Amino acid sequence: MEREERGENERIAAAKAFLSEALRCDRRIEALLERARHYEEMATRITGRMGRMERSDAAYSRVEEGAVALADLSEALAREVERLTGRVREIEEAIDALPDARERDMLRWRYLNGWTWEHVAGALFVHVRQVYRMHDKALETVAARGFADRAEAAGL
Repeated sequence: MEREERGENERIAAAKAFLSEALRCDRRIEALLERARHYEEMATRITGRMGRMERSDAAYSRVEEGAVALADLSEALAREVERLTGRVREIEEAIDALPDARERDMLRWRYLNGWTWEHVAGALFVHVRQVYRMHDKALETVAARGFADRAEAAGL
């Protein structure tokens, strides 16, 4: 019995960790997009210089290599943004699959919007203790449906 309870607690903790990834993914995506904009600005400056150089100029080939390297970095960033976006979609899918609309709203506000428990309670017109109980029940449902396990297996 104790082993089963411990296993259930671990599944609920995994579900909570899974949902908590949404905001971290969003922050990481924002940082990557900022870096991509920076690379784009650098590439624009480099290609502007290339127009003023002679094709045989040794500096031209160094600038050209730099532009290619920046393009490669931008592509790598785009792939990482896509991977993180997929993870957020998986989390949204888990939330949307809950049968109770109030639980869906609560998890969406908490894990996708980053609201405090007090803010969530106010939006639901309930006491924060009730939100905690709803949260526990919703986590049990997410854990029982295996969303965190499926997403982990998919490597997201």
